[in-house]
Amino acid sequence: MATANIIAKTAMEETRQAASPTPSVTPLPSATVTETSVPTLIPTIAQTSTQENTPTSQYPTYTAVPFIAAWKVSSIKFINNTDETVTFTLYGNEVIQVTITKEKIINVKFDTYNFEAYIGDDGPYNGTIFINNMDRYTINIDPGNIRVATP
Repeated sequence: MATANIIAKTAMEETRQAASPTPSVTPLPSATVTETSVPTLIPTIAQTSTQENTPTSQYPTYTAVPFIAAWKVSSIKFINNTDETVTFTLYGNEVIQVTITKEKIINVKFDTYNFEAYIGDDGPYNGTIFINNMDRYTINIDPGNIRVATP
């Protein structure tokens, strides 16, 4: 029986050792660095532009074109009821000069414009137009008189 106890004791120790695994060292992956080429990014500026050709430069230069929102533009219709040629100048953020023989339509930005007009050699006729919506403004030019019709 002593032999049976020793065998049982030995079997229990073997079972206990099998149940609790001995720690083992797991190898870590090797840190191998491989270089890859990364393209150099050049920042670009998003703008509406027109290209100017310059013979002295290897690279073209760009001039920004101002942006005008479509809802910030109106039109003026000029109706010349005279036999004379009319020179009409609008002064606002920009200066617009128009020569009218019979009828002409121009697009303008929203703004307050002072105007100066000459009917042939007669003038100057002065006034102010406040453009603040997309409707068409009409300027009627009669002999000796200029009328602005607002929408």
